[in-house]
Amino acid sequence: MVAAEPYGPLKNALAKGIEIIETVASHDTVCFSVAVDRTSYQGLRVLLESDGIADVASDAEAQAMQLLSASMEGVYVEVSSALALAVVKKLLDEDKIQPEEVVVAVLTSGGLKDPASTSELLPSVPLIEPSMTGLKEGLLAAYDFSIDE
Repeated sequence: MVAAEPYGPLKNALAKGIEIIETVASHDTVCFSVAVDRTSYQGLRVLLESDGIADVASDAEAQAMQLLSASMEGVYVEVSSALALAVVKKLLDEDKIQPEEVVVAVLTSGGLKDPASTSELLPSVPLIEPSMTGLKEGLLAAYDFSIDE
């Protein structure tokens, strides 16, 4: 089991080897749906019983994974959900998860829950004529993407 956090109260408890949840420092984050500076004992219990780990990722790391998920998989998740992917990437980079291991990331919320946090990273959406030709021309001009076969 892996816990992905923006602040790290579970990571803190595991690092200290304590079975209590301490309040950790917090800051503004686009991962507001999962932003807690103190979390539940049950979450810690699951990590302890499963020999799990917890890690944190920054807003920038989560936003990068949000964009990668959308561009590579066509799945537009909320930044808070992309936090799970950012932590998985971090753990892969640190050899804490091996490339051949099966990983299931639960992405619970769609990107339309908070499009403002993504909109600052993307070009503006082009206005097009409401036709298939308009769509094709708009996609090609704005994103260099062709839907012609």
